[in-house]
Formats: sequence, structure tokens, C-alpha cells
Amino acid sequence: MDNICQYLTTNELIMVNNICLYLQVNLLSKITLSNGHQLLDHILEPTTAPLTSTLAWPHQTCLPTKTWCIWKKALQTTYMNGYNNNLKQPLGHWYHDMTHQHWKWEWVVCPTSLTLYCHTNNAWESYQVNVYQQRYAMFNSMPNSRRCQLPTNATPATPHILEDHKMIILFLPVQPYHNPTLSPQPTLSILTQLTMPIEAWK
Repeated sequence: MDNICQYLTTNELIMVNNICLYLQVNLLSKITLSNGHQLLDHILEPTTAPLTSTLAWPHQTCLPTKTWCIWKKALQTTYMNGYNNNLKQPLGHWYHDMTHQHWKWEWVVCPTSLTLYCHTNNAWESYQVNVYQQRYAMFNSMPNSRRCQLPTNATPATPHILEDHKMIILFLPVQPYHNPTLSPQPTLSILTQLTMPIEAWK
């Protein structure tokens, strides 16, 4: 979120930093829907509670309305497409090493099966997709089963429980993990191998 600095004064930057301390957030992906297209609806409001970082953060009490207005202005100017929650530049795939580093996700989803999981009482409750549309998937609010381990490709999810508490909605697409293409390792020439100790190229 460092590129937010270019649009703010020093005093405004201090206010935004205090909001980040209060929310315990340092990456844009932590305050974005898991589809990578929109900011979380509640993240701009003063009622937002601290998120679920596992780091030890400096204590920061809830801040006045003026500070939250600066926070909203900073996000709108830097990342948002106008006054809706859509991002100017959608986020890409998750990085596996960074996804769970210093962060605790309550919900995750399997990109291949679209099975949704919620962490409850030291286990994962699973929810099978009930309605599938191009932009969203819906699930019954009653879990289908419980398990101790997740699929290895499960990625963070930000579902929304509807007001009647009967259905859960997850906006699509589900972003999988980033799969970098590894560059092929150079092969040593036969002459080089013959003139090197075996241990060096074995």
C-alpha cells in the first residue's frame, strides 16, 4: 500500500497510518474481496473492527470520524474506480508463501471444486455450492461436513452471509495461487563436466 503516499500530505499520511495500525493491515489484499475486484464493503466505515493479523501490533484505539474520512479519500484516490468499491486495477493471483504469513483467514475456498470452508472450533466446516452464476456462487448456511485439513490449493475467501442467515454468497472469480514459470537450469557442457570434480555437477 506504499503508493498511497503520493496523494497525501504528511498529516494525512499519519492519519492513514493510524487507521492501518487500528485495522492491523499492511497489504491491499487484506481489505479486498477475495475475487480481487472490490474493496470490502465495511472497510471504509468507523465501525470496522480490527482484522485477524497474527502479528503483535502497537495498540491503537478507534479513531475520530475525520481520520476515517481521510482514510476513505486515500483509498478512493489511489485504488478505487470512482465512488464505488471497484478497484482501478484488479488484484492478481495469491502468492502461496504470503497468503497465510502473519494472517489468519476464517474462510477459504477450493478453486477447483468451489467448496467453501470456515474455521470453527479447531476444525474446518465445509459448504457445497448450491447456486452457480458467472459472477457469484451461493451456499446453504448449514455446513455439509467437518474436517481437520484443507485442500492444498485452498485460497482465502470473503463470503457474505445474507440477512436471513439461510444462504452464503461468494463473489467470483476465485483467485488461485500464483504459479510462476521456472526458468530452465543451464546444462553444463560435456567439456566443463569432464574438467570439474564429480561432486560439483553430480
